[in-house]
Amino acid sequence: MRRKKEYLTISELAELNHISTDTLRYYDKIGLFKPEYVDEFTAYRYYSFAQSEKISTILELKRLGLSLDEINQYMRSRDVESTKELLGNVRKNLKERIAELKKTEKMISKKIELLEQAKEKWEGEIRIQEMPERTVISTGEYIELLQEGIYQQLRLEALLGHRISTYATNKIGALIDPASLMDEERRALRRCAMLIVDKEDRKILRKLDPKYVKVLPAGKYLCVSGYGRFQYSSELAETIRNYVWNNKLRITGEIVEQELIDMSITDKIEENLHKIEVPVEG
Repeated sequence: MRRKKEYLTISELAELNHISTDTLRYYDKIGLFKPEYVDEFTAYRYYSFAQSEKISTILELKRLGLSLDEINQYMRSRDVESTKELLGNVRKNLKERIAELKKTEKMISKKIELLEQAKEKWEGEIRIQEMPERTVISTGEYIELLQEGIYQQLRLEALLGHRISTYATNKIGALIDPASLMDEERRALRRCAMLIVDKEDRKILRKLDPKYVKVLPAGKYLCVSGYGRFQYSSELAETIRNYVWNNKLRITGEIVEQELIDMSITDKIEENLHKIEVPVEG
């Protein structure tokens, strides 16, 4: 039997490297890191002091994002050139991850800014604003039921492969048939789900069927915001109708409903905040 004092037990090696003994057993099982010898009577694993360097390298590579298969392949045959190549690939991957993290941080900062701005919206106060041209994707199918509208929204996000973040943004909403808002005999709004596409998301449109893409023209819009749900019978809808009639305005296109604060942010309907934009002339 070899002298055990010349070796580290599995517990000692695990403690020195802040890992579990189960991890070392698993590395042994997959052939990544085997003990120097195993006692034939007790089945205890023993590691040489020289192996400490090897397990440290394995753990460092794992922290750098390499898979166990990649580490295993590298550790079986490594030299200066293979190490340079490995580190070059790691650096490339890190740069890509940093760029993605910066993009995510920027997106989160924008979400926080939008939530802060949403609180300052002028509830119930109508303003005529010049709005820029915007690109949206839409199902193009008008519906009246809320549940169908939610299903439409899910379909849109699926069409985009969930590559556009809609959580805590003002991208999500609906296009409203103006006739359903202004017709006194109707009691329900006809909507079709839509997503506003920002400049950074335009490249996604290249792979999308053109029938889902629509351009909202620049021009004058009657703009107003309100809390709760926007419905035909709501006070805000009545305010819009009266303003259009009293000022002899003509609605020139689909009405835009943007969800500034929606159910993804709050469970309280009274905290839901929407902005209505009605393209007008006159």
